[in-house]
Amino acid sequence: MDKIKINLSSQMTTTLADLEPVRFGFEEAAGTESAELTTDIDDDSSDVVLFGIAQLIMVALKEQAVTKDQVTATLLTSPKLAEAFVRIGLSDAEIAALSARH
Repeated sequence: MDKIKINLSSQMTTTLADLEPVRFGFEEAAGTESAELTTDIDDDSSDVVLFGIAQLIMVALKEQAVTKDQVTATLLTSPKLAEAFVRIGLSDAEIAALSARH
């Protein structure tokens, strides 16, 4: 299966129109771990947008649209997004647990 490219951008707003393509991409990749994440997160990103992106990623892990390694790589390239994960209380162990569920 081809990789499904999903761009996580802090330019997204909190409207459904911005979040729908991301949700659809993750839905299409569910069970295949074929989503390819890219990030474009600004230092002045809105916490609301960052938390929304973090929640979408958590659901994508649970639905096996992405792997834990993909998420870890994404968080390493985006400290602001990693900070959002920490602020919502998601640890490395919880990320691993989410990605291990079938």
